[in-house]
Amino acid sequence: MHLDVMRPLMLPAILEAIERSMNRQTSDLHYFEFGKTYLKKEHKYLERKHLVIALTGKSTPQNWHGAQKETNFYYLKAYVENILRKLGIDSYRIGQPEADYFAYGIKFEKGPMNLVELGRLSSKLTKAFSVKGEVYFADFDWDLLLKLAANRVKYSELNKFPSIRRDLALVIDKKVKFGDVVQIANKSLKGKLTEINLFDVYENEEQLGINKKSYAISLTIEDKTKTLKDKEVEAMINKLVKMLEQKLGAVLR
Repeated sequence: MHLDVMRPLMLPAILEAIERSMNRQTSDLHYFEFGKTYLKKEHKYLERKHLVIALTGKSTPQNWHGAQKETNFYYLKAYVENILRKLGIDSYRIGQPEADYFAYGIKFEKGPMNLVELGRLSSKLTKAFSVKGEVYFADFDWDLLLKLAANRVKYSELNKFPSIRRDLALVIDKKVKFGDVVQIANKSLKGKLTEINLFDVYENEEQLGINKKSYAISLTIEDKTKTLKDKEVEAMINKLVKMLEQKLGAVLR
């Protein structure tokens, strides 16, 4: 790579990264990069921020319950649409890409603005970088997307106080849904619950009773104003368990 040259495109660096990975026997790749490009217009250089994505090989890791699928154009398109959706951009037109390095592709545009171009790279280009197989590539105009999303994206600062995890095993009626547990947990813990996960479901009539099941859940609790003490967390959990008993008939295992 020519690191002393201001690049007009993000694509060459991505292809070089893919080539290095493939030389190390890794071909199922999901790459992304944030960066800047520079184009000279008259006597000025125009600086633009980009997000680029490149996908090759299999779209999913090897798994016992299903065959792996090859990455394709529609897999990349779903990635792109999900990013736009996360930014609150859900209306756009589809047109033909302006870039000439695609074998085929599309662009998403809003009015005269080109939001993102995506498609399968031409085999002539990938072979020039000694990259085997198909490469699917998307190039977002990140400066433009940030302007469009400026009033739609909300964020909060990371909490400087530690979070605490507690696990519970609850015996409940089979008709009770996990959503019912979540609703009560949010109400009981009042803003201090940052995450709740269901990591195991167990059914055994001999051990649990007829029409009963066991939910194993994890709770992540934090306070944005202080470090929680064990006694405080214990009091919160006891209050939650009591509410679960009253509302759902839950019993701790």
